[in-house]
Parts: sequence; C-alpha cells; structure tokens
Amino acid sequence: MNCALIAAAGSGSRTGLKYNKIFFSFDFVPMIEKTVSAFLKHPLIDGVVVVCAECDEARLKEILPDSVELVRGGATRSESVFNGLKAIEGRFCKVLVHDGARPFISEEVITRVIDNISANRGAVACVKVTDTIKQVNEDGKIIATPDRNTLYAAQTPQGFMLDELIEAYRFAGNKSFTDDAAVFENAGKEVFVVEGGYENKKITTAEDVKMPDVFLSGIGYDVHAFAKDRKLILGGVEVPSEMGLLGHSDADVLVHAIMDAMLGAAGLGDIGKHFPDTDEKYKGISSMLLLEHVFALLKEKGYSVVNVSAVVMAQKPKLMPYIQQMNENIASALGLSVDRVNVAATTTEKLGFVGRQEGICSQATVMLKKTDSI
Repeated sequence: MNCALIAAAGSGSRTGLKYNKIFFSFDFVPMIEKTVSAFLKHPLIDGVVVVCAECDEARLKEILPDSVELVRGGATRSESVFNGLKAIEGRFCKVLVHDGARPFISEEVITRVIDNISANRGAVACVKVTDTIKQVNEDGKIIATPDRNTLYAAQTPQGFMLDELIEAYRFAGNKSFTDDAAVFENAGKEVFVVEGGYENKKITTAEDVKMPDVFLSGIGYDVHAFAKDRKLILGGVEVPSEMGLLGHSDADVLVHAIMDAMLGAAGLGDIGKHFPDTDEKYKGISSMLLLEHVFALLKEKGYSVVNVSAVVMAQKPKLMPYIQQMNENIASALGLSVDRVNVAATTTEKLGFVGRQEGICSQATVMLKKTDSI
C-alpha cells in the first residue's frame, strides 16, 4: 500500500501572493488540485493525504475530492510532514512525500520512486545540476568549485518505507530539515537517487507565478435618432449639423459604442447598467466624461486599452473633416497614442434608417489587456 503525503502547510510568501501559493491557478486549475490529481490518477497510489494550514482547510475541502484526507500542519516543514506521517502510521507500507507546490510531476517519475523504495528503502527524485556551482564563504570569496558531475538537485517525491521514515523523524527530535532525505540520512539510513524531471519545478518565487498578458476583445453598437434643437456630438467633437441626436446624455453614439465594447470585453455589463437614463445626474452629460469613468473602472480591475476601432454610419453630415479630432479626443481619454485609435465614417448607400436620414449608428471593437494581478 502506497500513500502520497502532500506537504502544503506553508504560506508561499516568497511568491509575493496575498494568499497561499497552492491556490494559484495554472490553466484555470489551482496548483494544489493539479498536484493532488497526479497522485490520485496514478495506479500505484492507494491514498493521498494533504498536510495543510488550518486557515486553508475550508477551501481545500471545496477544491479536493472527499477521498483526500487533510491533516493539520505544524510550524516548520519537518513538523508538518511528521504530523502527516503520524496520521497514516500503520495504514500504509510506503510513503511518497511531495511538495504541494510541484504541480508538474509526471506519472513516470512517481513510478520510478515507488519502484526504488523496496530495493533501496529511500529514493529521491533528482536532476543533474547543469550549472557550475561555486562554494562561497561569508565574505563572498569562492573557496571551492565542486565537480558538477557529482551534484544533483533534489526534488520530490521522496519515497521511503513508512515505518523507517517515522523512525527517522523520531530520531531527529526537534531538529529541522529542508527535505525528508536529510531526515533519513541523519538517522544513518541510505538514500538513493532516482531520475526526476526538469519540468518538475517547485513554484517558489514571484517569477514562477507571473501570468502572461491576457487579451480580450469587445464589440459595442449604438443607435440614436435625429432630433431637432440638439447638438450633434461625435467623439467629443461638435459637428455642424441641422439636427443632433436624441438621448439622455449628449447622445454621442460613437463614444457610447466604444464604452459598450470596453465594458463587454471586461465582462462588466453595458452603459445602460452603469449610466441609466432614469438617473438625472447623467442628463445632458458629456459622453467623454462617461468614457473617462469607464476607463477608470477598467483600470481598477487591472485592464488597459490596447486599441480602438470604430465606424460611424451616417448618410449626412460629412464627417471626414472631424475624424482626426475624434481620434485625438478618444486617445486622450484612454491614455493611448493616437495611432491606437481609428474612427472611420461611412454611409449606407441610402439604405435603412441611416439611409433615410432618421439617425446615426456606430459600431466599435476594443482590445483590452489584462495582466493578472497577484
């Protein structure tokens, strides 16, 4: 009977995360779930135990299957692992101790460790050191260059006969060790190297949890009817016209389409949700002010705008002379260089409500970038 004991009681403070790193997601799956899953799926593993901090128990119960046993950890790694070992004492023959922060462990490495426990009593997944190692004194002076052909970087899982590892931990007393092989060695027991994998990396630093930029696109569309005694405002520009557009605000149909595209890309609803036409404080308001408000909201959520592409469909008036100013206004409101904003204008060849000169419509696409904040 083989048990996987997953050490996950630390805080992961070196990652800079505001929560335990075991909950950081890779491919939308929490790290601890990926780690545990590798052992649950392995045909030679008969049980999985996770040693965790008390404050993480509730969330782990939500994430992990009921078959996974949770054991409360201690003040140090050694204490936490020993708590886990005592919880499974007498129930299994072999134990594989693995770091909860090594989610990319392969079935092959797990198998190699298990296969070597019976023959060698203690087996540790390791990889050969590829860099030249320097031994340095406290003054920063190099005092030795060990032969790297004899050097290996220890990984997990580290596998042992359960009763012998428990015996080694009891022999160690209050001493603290950085891995279980050292505990085994301290008790005078032999440990042998098993081929690990360079992909079996431990997630430790902020660089390890740096997420790639995520790009999201949104589409916005808006329509306003012509109305007398109204100014025609498009992209924050007052365009000379016999009629303006009907609306609660200044009815800037172009900016409204852009705002809807921005909110849609971020999954934040639409302008009707944020600026309802039943609210008197938005009556006659400049849509450029609303655009700045939407931009600020997106920044709070960790988004920036990459580019804006929009088209205004109007049979009249002619908009070409005002396009550049529209581009500049929108770019300024969104903190973009003007080459990231492209407003186009077209007619509908006298077709539809636009062709009948009943109103103007606009469509916009916006690309947002989000860097996951930790």
